[in-house]
Amino acid sequence: MIEEIGTVKQVDSEHIVVQTQLKNACQACSQKSQCGTGVIARAVAKKHSDIAFSAEEQTHLYQAGEQVRLGVNEESLLAASAIMYVFPLMALILGALLGQLVLPVLGLSGEGFIIALAFLSMLGAFKIVKKWTRRQCAGRFQPILLGKFKEKEEASTLPHT
Repeated sequence: MIEEIGTVKQVDSEHIVVQTQLKNACQACSQKSQCGTGVIARAVAKKHSDIAFSAEEQTHLYQAGEQVRLGVNEESLLAASAIMYVFPLMALILGALLGQLVLPVLGLSGEGFIIALAFLSMLGAFKIVKKWTRRQCAGRFQPILLGKFKEKEEASTLPHT
């Protein structure tokens, strides 16, 4: 389970809204103040994300301003990431190979046609992945509310030096 800490932003009879801080690799980099990518990431990047959970009679457990633990199943997240990246990449490569073999037979020679076919096959793969994930994966990647965050839990998970 991949865990994240969030802050309860709002609690009402139907929803619990939790706000999480978005992080990127630039935040941990020691060169972030001298790097152009880090400056752009700080200026343009969205700083937080709001996630709404169905209250399901849990509104009495949480209060606004309180820190909570959120979790996402890591196996399904890694599998979805592999599908989302590998399938379109394979479609790009297969589209380019198919273009080199078939397009000259059709009288369409030149790299432009091959590149166009490879790009179109990759876009088609993205569309297929989008439809597949909407049908097959609805709700599987939604974070779940694990409970309140306790400072002692965090201290016990840190390595001792």
